[in-house]
Amino acid sequence: DKTGERYHASFAKDGAILKNLVKEYGTQKVLDLMDIFFEQAQGETWHADKLTVGVFQTQVNKLLIHLSKEREKKDARVEKR
Repeated sequence: DKTGERYHASFAKDGAILKNLVKEYGTQKVLDLMDIFFEQAQGETWHADKLTVGVFQTQVNKLLIHLSKEREKKDARVEKR
């Protein structure tokens, strides 16, 4: 409930998209990607008013890169200790 409103879902379409993403990346990674998607929408981004499963799907590759960079930074901090 990131927007304060209930999402109007097209369960056949949205469900199929999410099912395929979970099948490919796993539940936890998809949830992590969703968190990043919503975090990025908090600012003045182009998708702040386009918080749909379809738009999320189009951004998955970009979000994967962002997630990978975050993990690299985290790993580098751990190695410095």
